[in-house]
Amino acid sequence: MKTANYDPATYWERRYQDGRTSGAGSEGDAALAKAKMIDEVITGYGLTSVIDWGVGDGVVLGHLKTKVRYLGLDVAPVAIERLRAKYGPRSRTRWFALASEGAHEVRDLALSLDVMFHLVDEADYQLHLAQVFGSATKAVLIHANDHDGGRTARHVLWRKWTPDVARIFPEWAPALAPDPEDREVPGWHLYLRTEAL
Repeated sequence: MKTANYDPATYWERRYQDGRTSGAGSEGDAALAKAKMIDEVITGYGLTSVIDWGVGDGVVLGHLKTKVRYLGLDVAPVAIERLRAKYGPRSRTRWFALASEGAHEVRDLALSLDVMFHLVDEADYQLHLAQVFGSATKAVLIHANDHDGGRTARHVLWRKWTPDVARIFPEWAPALAPDPEDREVPGWHLYLRTEAL
C-alpha cells in the first residue's frame, strides 16, 4: 500500500532494476551470519522446508548449507525473475512474486529477514505478520529490531512488534530474542509453534 509517497512494490522494483542490492544487511559478513543462523535453526529443529518472505536479491540464500525445500517470495517481480535466471529450474527451490499463488503455501519454517522495518503502512505490516505466522507449521525466524523509533526514512519505520505477535499469535512461543538492551539493533527472534514442540 502507498503511504506518504512510498509504495513498497514500486520502491523495490526500481531499486533492483537500478542494479542495487537488498542492502548492507544482505551483503558480506552480514549475509554469512544470517545464513549460518538459518542453517542452525534448520538443523537444530529438524526442519525440511522454508518459506522466505522478502528474499530480495537472494544473497543470503546463496550461503545456506542445509538442503531444504525452499520457496522465496518478494514484492519485486524483477528480483524473482533474476533469481529464477540465476538458479534455474531446481526441484527443491521455487520463486514467486508476492501477489502470486506461492504466497498461499506453508512450510516448516517461515523467514522474515530485515523486512519488518520496511513496512511503513500499518495494513502492510499487519498483512506481513499474518502471512509469516500463517505460513509456518513449526518455526518462525525473524531478523528485525524491536523498538518504537518511528519513521526515519521514506522506506523505514521502526516499531515495537513483539507485543503484537504475543497478542495475535498466542500459539507461537518465543524461543530466542535479542538482549533487551540492544532492542534498537536488528537481532534474531525465533518463535516455535507450541503444539509442534
